[in-house]
Amino acid sequence: MSVFGNAAIVALGFAVVAWGRSAAAEPASRFAAVQGEVQWVRASGRTSAQVGEIVSVGDRIRTGTAQRAKILVLDAAVVDIGPNTELAVDELSAVSDPPRFEFAFRLFQGRVLLRTTSAFAHGASHCLVETGTASISVPSGEVVVRYDPQGEFTEAAVLTGEAEVTAKVEAMAGGRVGVAQGFAVRVPKGRLPQAPVQWGPERVRQYAEGIELFGTGRRDGLNVLHPLTLGRLLDPADAVGKRRARSLVAEAPQRPLPEQMSADVYTNTQPLEVFQAFPPGRPLTGDVRVDF
Repeated sequence: MSVFGNAAIVALGFAVVAWGRSAAAEPASRFAAVQGEVQWVRASGRTSAQVGEIVSVGDRIRTGTAQRAKILVLDAAVVDIGPNTELAVDELSAVSDPPRFEFAFRLFQGRVLLRTTSAFAHGASHCLVETGTASISVPSGEVVVRYDPQGEFTEAAVLTGEAEVTAKVEAMAGGRVGVAQGFAVRVPKGRLPQAPVQWGPERVRQYAEGIELFGTGRRDGLNVLHPLTLGRLLDPADAVGKRRARSLVAEAPQRPLPEQMSADVYTNTQPLEVFQAFPPGRPLTGDVRVDF
């Protein structure tokens, strides 16, 4: 089951603050979920990442074989950091007038699942992933990026939206390619990007398996409270005010509240075994059975 430990109380407390925060407040970037002892190197020294703590420029994050992390960036993007991955934050800022979001990080090894909203698609805003062989720009969408330091190559696969991949040899003709939804591209060291290959959504989803950190049936991460951490907006039926407060007086039995909500909310409030059997976005149908 969960290896989140005592992060539950911290996560819940921060999430309430996040939801109640004024729209005028400058958005912060924080750890939304942490699995295992994720190494986090800050200017003040080395420490272990904790849910709710602020991520800043210059921070370096490293996961081991059984470790993962999720970062909510400026309330406009989410980065899921897979096992055996290391990255460093190079740029992180938000300006309100005119609106501009800037986010960039270097991926030294491993895989990440990056989700961005349209906030990065306007004006001078940008969201960039730098590796040893390429630069990946994601204006809006979901992209898996992998860097292999031994093989010295970068792979980028687009689940939704689009990405622009630029090789370190951009000065040469053809050093930049667009990658559409369902396509993937590889960039070896010192070479141009290979022609994008159509993988299809199912293969891209499989490629992303093992990266994303989901809920565990307990409120031990922002991923059960903040819609962006699942890469989608709240279902209209789940919006605040759409459901009446339940009375404390005796009343006829009825379905539990989670069952009355959308599939995304329902599955993300169940025990881990149920959540794995019915991931968000998948209709609650079929022959899957979970025994306890």
